[in-house]
Amino acid sequence: MKISNANDKLRDELSFIIDKNLSKGYELNNVAESLIDDLYELENSNDIKNINLREYTLSIMYLDALKYCLYIHKCNLVLEEQLLLLNRLKEITSLDDLVASLSADPYFFKNIILHAYKFIKLDDLSKYLVYKSLSINENIWMNSVIKYHSLDMITNCRKITIDDIKEYLIKVKKYQDSNYIDDLSDNNVIILTHFILNLNKYDSMNSIELLLEIGKIDYLVCKFIVQKTQSDILLDHVDYYENYNLDDIINMLISNEQFLKDAIWSLISLYVDKSYFEIPISEENLNAEDKNRINKKLRLNYK
Repeated sequence: MKISNANDKLRDELSFIIDKNLSKGYELNNVAESLIDDLYELENSNDIKNINLREYTLSIMYLDALKYCLYIHKCNLVLEEQLLLLNRLKEITSLDDLVASLSADPYFFKNIILHAYKFIKLDDLSKYLVYKSLSINENIWMNSVIKYHSLDMITNCRKITIDDIKEYLIKVKKYQDSNYIDDLSDNNVIILTHFILNLNKYDSMNSIELLLEIGKIDYLVCKFIVQKTQSDILLDHVDYYENYNLDDIINMLISNEQFLKDAIWSLISLYVDKSYFEIPISEENLNAEDKNRINKKLRLNYK
């Protein structure tokens, strides 16, 4: 889903260091304090490479903490401590200002690390929403403070496609099966449903395109399954796609959360589970004529 960049590679390294220490039983606060000590040591280094690495690391952690706090503030989820941190982050005017502020205030430094880590541990879809939520003015301002922000915007603000959604669902299911006993598919449906609905706030065209691609798959899966078993839900979906116009279908997918969840289940059945309950299903099972018909019907006119 993501196009790799140097900023993401540094985030992966920070995540690895912190996670490794957490796995040894250390508390997150203690891990953050240890990381601060390591970065303070680099401040006195005579090696320009170490100085540059320190400044780069501070820059990325600052940007990530700032993005995270801005987003939770917009979602009305910010706590008083995070609101105070956000105000402090917004007072930073340059890299030099950031370096001086962190050198003088270890508590501010630790808060940045803790909130940068929260951002780093978000999944790809959540990070995408955070980037999409940034206004033009916020992007300009953040890049004027820390130049590395522009690289994130180039690589993380592209359009999300249905292939990205498939990749995400397959990837997360594989991870969950390897790490958990419980089946978390219901949670995955909820996450994806609200990702698309929240995306509609920031990029309605991308959201609608995704909804229609999901709708196409939903129709084909439902049309195949209803031939094997009776289901009022599946029949209702087939009826809606066949007998309502494009605007009505878009509105149904956006406004009826349960309809969208059921449609996402079709996506999971086809590409992740390869079955609908006990009924095997693959792309080869989908009717070509039905596919051509629904592709024509659920096509946006960009003129």
